[in-house]
Amino acid sequence: MLIVDDEHLIADTLAEILNDSSNFVAVALYDGASALEWVRGTSIDILITDVVMPELNGIELAKSIKSICPKTRIVLLSGQAQTRDLMQQARHEGYLFELWPKPMHPMMY
Repeated sequence: MLIVDDEHLIADTLAEILNDSSNFVAVALYDGASALEWVRGTSIDILITDVVMPELNGIELAKSIKSICPKTRIVLLSGQAQTRDLMQQARHEGYLFELWPKPMHPMMY
């Protein structure tokens, strides 16, 4: 499982929660480019990524990962209003991703 968020505390905390409470091995990364590079060397079952990040946003990252690992489950996280437009564009292009709101409580999902 790969967790990507430019807010280090969020990525690290979510990875720690998942590593402590599940059968997953979660890795935290902090930008889309690093995540894309990491995925090219392995396959992942689940990607959880923030949507609004500098340079490569979470939707662009999700699309790229889907092309590399088509069976990867994608979950997007966002607490920002601009996400709606990005999600609509992705849907228009044929991508359907789950969107979870931020902030989130660990017991929420």
